[in-house]
Amino acid sequence: MGVGTYLAISDRMQTKNWRKLLFCVVAANAADADFLPGLFVGDIGYFHHKESHGVGFFVIFALVVVLWIRFAQKKGDGLISAFTVASFLYFSHIVIDFFTFDKKVPYGLKFFWPFSNRFFVSPAPLFLEVLRGDFNILFGRHNLTAMAIELAVFLPAILAIRLLQRIGSQ
Repeated sequence: MGVGTYLAISDRMQTKNWRKLLFCVVAANAADADFLPGLFVGDIGYFHHKESHGVGFFVIFALVVVLWIRFAQKKGDGLISAFTVASFLYFSHIVIDFFTFDKKVPYGLKFFWPFSNRFFVSPAPLFLEVLRGDFNILFGRHNLTAMAIELAVFLPAILAIRLLQRIGSQ
């Protein structure tokens, strides 16, 4: 989603650069930073799909991005755009995970955290779970199939946006 969003909004940006691309990729995957504390407790997935995958955390993330940009730039230019893009990318990750097959208890994610600690999962998953393990598992047939399905779902939308942008700019 990060690269796709960068491509979709890049015509509207005054300059295209690696920092904006990196921002989009990081924002789209920031919810999975919950793997990091799992390293310290010996279970990489221990915190996964919990608070960081809730609506409250995506708002916190977007506000932190806005504050970081505000203080880094020493002015308020583009704060609403940054908040919108950061919110969209983070929230899209949560929505994709909601529609991803989950076979690890507890099933789903804390979608409405902090308003609820209940786990939610789609009754009709669209995407395959990503298997974790060594190199052969990470880049094995199952995960490559999962990536292909996500591309098949999102690439047409990204291409349609790009096409509409080109038509609109003529």
